[in-house]
Amino acid sequence: MTTMSHSTQHSTPEGSGVGAKYGELSVSIILFAMGAFMAYNTATMDVIGDSEPGPQFFPSIVAFLLFVSSIALAIRVVRAARRAEVDGEVDEEAVIGIDWKTLSIVVAAFVAFLLILQPLGWLISAAALFFLVSFALGTKEHLTNLGIAAVFSAAVQIAFSIGLGLNLPAGILGGIF
Repeated sequence: MTTMSHSTQHSTPEGSGVGAKYGELSVSIILFAMGAFMAYNTATMDVIGDSEPGPQFFPSIVAFLLFVSSIALAIRVVRAARRAEVDGEVDEEAVIGIDWKTLSIVVAAFVAFLLILQPLGWLISAAALFFLVSFALGTKEHLTNLGIAAVFSAAVQIAFSIGLGLNLPAGILGGIF
């Protein structure tokens, strides 16, 4: 069995060069591109009627948050890379590999969500998605997480129905509610 020391290392591990330090910038660029795509499509959206806040309100907020997140991430990555270059130390967080098991469960949960959304409806598929993501992230309180997932998916359903006047897919529960 091997153990890791928590002492500061002054050697440069494999994969921690300048390219690895700035690798997170690709995520920032993708977020910014998604924000631009969302902003463009929101601005060019054909709006019917004069309802307030209107169908452009929520996508505008999402586009804004994507822009802010991408800029904040880019600043964080550049600062961390510069600090590492000045100090000559390796950021241990940057060297940690990908947790493939967690990533696989989350991706599978999203794919399953997309496949079951129409037949089962929002309440069931969103609750399953929220539960599976919490499971993938390592929580141990499964019944509590299942309850929170059900309440959260119901709250989002109510917010969309009452707050925005939009109906999410009802699925098999369509005749009940």
